[in-house]
Amino acid sequence: MIEILASLAVPLSAFTLIQLWGLATIAIGGYLESRDFRMPTPEENFATLPFWMFITARENP
Repeated sequence: MIEILASLAVPLSAFTLIQLWGLATIAIGGYLESRDFRMPTPEENFATLPFWMFITARENP
């Protein structure tokens, strides 16, 4: 019985590594796909304007 398990150990571990590699690839790909890598529109930039005015007003009295 131990010999059978020992003979399965190498292919099983290789298969598990392939599975883990596949899951990691899917997870990283899904994360990158969910990120928004485009340039912000002028409207989106303008939405943060009061915040930047406040910061720069405090930095430059």
